[in-house]
Amino acid sequence: MTAVRATASGRRSLGREGRRQESAERASWRGRVDVALLSVLRDGLLRRSEVAALTWGDVELRDNGIGLLQLHRSKTDQEGEGVVLYIGREAALRAIRPAEQLVFGLSARQIGRRVQAAARAAGLGEGYTGHSGRVGMAQDLGWSCRPV
Repeated sequence: MTAVRATASGRRSLGREGRRQESAERASWRGRVDVALLSVLRDGLLRRSEVAALTWGDVELRDNGIGLLQLHRSKTDQEGEGVVLYIGREAALRAIRPAEQLVFGLSARQIGRRVQAAARAAGLGEGYTGHSGRVGMAQDLGWSCRPV
């Protein structure tokens, strides 16, 4: 996450071949969104489809920058009982709060592409996906990532 945070706002080329250039202002905004997105994926051990479905009504931001997310349904909660998840202040969700209802306003596919682009820009190479934050946090916590 440190490498992504360091390079997030400096990346100004877009597209697969890096042909389009962003304005400095747009790159800064996208960088803040990318850092928040990757932090939320990691902190909540979330799937990209779960992040894509988050609305601002699901988010409670505390004064100290820490947040709580209400996850209403997930792949492992088909009954929809829901769960409240902790999101650290590193997600900096206040810095990206738009007028939109959805927190990130991205599809699951777009989230996957953003994760790949951020990892490449940070010099982490290929092989990162929308699932990488979940896998990385599980490894940090000492959990096995093998299917049950």
